[in-house]
Amino acid sequence: MKKTKINLVVFAIVLIALLPSKIIAQWNQPQWVVDKYQPLVYNFVYSGVNQSLAYRILKPINFDASKKYPVVVTLHNASGFSIPGSRDYNINNLRAINGQFAGDSIQSKYPTYVIALQADKFTSGKFDMWNKKHFEGAKQIIAALAPNVDINRIYVMGQSAGGHGTNLFISYGPTYFAAAIAASAEGNKISLANRDKLVNFNLWTMHGSNDTTSPYSSDVELFTYMKSKNAKMKFTTFIGRGHSTEDFLVGSYGATGTVTKSDTDEVTGVVTTKTYDYTTEYASAGSDPEANTLYWLFSKSLLGTAALNKKRATQKPTINFDLANSELNYSAGIDQIIVYNLNGSAVLKAKKPSGNTLDLSSLKAGLYIVKTYQENGDVGTTKIMK
Repeated sequence: MKKTKINLVVFAIVLIALLPSKIIAQWNQPQWVVDKYQPLVYNFVYSGVNQSLAYRILKPINFDASKKYPVVVTLHNASGFSIPGSRDYNINNLRAINGQFAGDSIQSKYPTYVIALQADKFTSGKFDMWNKKHFEGAKQIIAALAPNVDINRIYVMGQSAGGHGTNLFISYGPTYFAAAIAASAEGNKISLANRDKLVNFNLWTMHGSNDTTSPYSSDVELFTYMKSKNAKMKFTTFIGRGHSTEDFLVGSYGATGTVTKSDTDEVTGVVTTKTYDYTTEYASAGSDPEANTLYWLFSKSLLGTAALNKKRATQKPTINFDLANSELNYSAGIDQIIVYNLNGSAVLKAKKPSGNTLDLSSLKAGLYIVKTYQENGDVGTTKIMK
């Protein structure tokens, strides 16, 4: 009998090990992502009624209290709605985009606050769908982060129900947000009056052509209308893709091309990989053709893209190599310097280098590529001969 019990325990351990990680964790993102986002609740008054809005916040990497940072508000899809007090409440609001923002590679290039709002599900099973209460709460949460917020660079993004919420948020505040990305949303639910408010707004909409949950035709209708108004909107279609576009929000989509995505079945754990053709249409000559979604997003400012680029240009550091002293001289504003050899291997790294010189005497003679990572997120490349 004792041996049988031991065998059953061993079998159970093996079975758990074989289960997909999402089933064990019981929430959408791995634990390291959850741990990076601080869980908070904001209490406020809306329409004369006391409200509570749960959310998680990711601070910019290497946070500096003397600086101002952009803010990205993320709105979860239907899978993220949770009953207050449940185990996954204020956890399942972290979606694929939140996991991507939590990675050092994106945060190093685009240091930003990320606020993942939590919308409630009632015990009846119905949702407290995204509405103006959530928008007003988000504004107050962001205001409380002052003076470390760049108020001209506040963004919102989401997929499915979160995409619908994104469309609502920018309708409520077309002069509050600098840009937005909405995927698999029902764009035709934006009223004509609100569409007219968004003619000069930087909106990037994405949709799978085979989506039957939020019909693809709804965003086609929105884009057709915005095109007739010579709006700034752009519209990417993933041909043959269905409703699931949650992990398409970070990517690079030019006028035409292909994108490969892997999907994991949450029940069986089976991974399926497919390649999709895509097209991106532009409502007018004023639509920004930049292909990279994050560069497109963070280049937008209420000051205007030209003003932001001018500001960045004034902050652009200078790099000079002093061959006689084997030193790299640079100006202020650099967060990190990495020196690569021609094989692409990093041979020297300096994080937040002090002073304005970097000793390269340890490197052999030859050609090197120097990458500089600025505090504002820009990356520069310089070649030097030692």
